Amino acid sequence: MAMSILMIKNGLLMNDPNIIPVNIFGFVLNLIYFLVFFYYTPNSSPLISMVTKATLFTGVLWGYSAIEDEKLIEHRFGIILTALMFALIGSPLFSLKNIIKNK
Repeated sequence: MAMSILMIKNGLLMNDPNIIPVNIFGFVLNLIYFLVFFYYTPNSSPLISMVTKATLFTGVLWGYSAIEDEKLIEHRFGIILTALMFALIGSPLFSLKNIIKNK
């Protein structure tokens, strides 16, 4: 959900009418999935902790985008989101050594 919110902010910064509705739809799908998952989770405290951390991180980036110079924010915010997407996509590779070792 956090990436969807940040991508919506990126669309607002770039004045791109295509990014905003796509990521609103993605946010709604993520929210529905989260609510179903939360409903069926027996121990929800780790989940609440993770959502709290993601909310704080998203708030910090949203606040940064509000105080940064308008000429610089579009490029810098895009770089931050690109780095986050690389980390998100590449995160399974961190366990690759363990998988190869155990196989």
